Amino acid sequence: MNVSVSAVRAYIDPCRWSCEHVRLWLQWAVENFSFEAVDLTRFDGCTGADLLQQGRDRLLQRAPLYVGDILWEHLDILQKGEPCTHSPARGADVSPTHTIV
Repeated sequence: MNVSVSAVRAYIDPCRWSCEHVRLWLQWAVENFSFEAVDLTRFDGCTGADLLQQGRDRLLQRAPLYVGDILWEHLDILQKGEPCTHSPARGADVSPTHTIV
């Protein structure tokens, strides 16, 4: 898998991520953090709001040892401590607009 940073574009606010944004973020993280044995299908159907609302413990159940902690910390950095109180309205523009850093 060769996912460049420029190809991984998503909202900075994970609360607004679609399932596709989550998939792209995970692919980016696997490549950039050199994760191994991450089963991306365990995240199928999850939006960013889902991940945040389900919490750290659920994310740790989906990811291999230590990987979940790193993913959760990265989500926390991206979220910048803002509570996830919204999700995009049906039909809202959720096209990727920012590069994940």
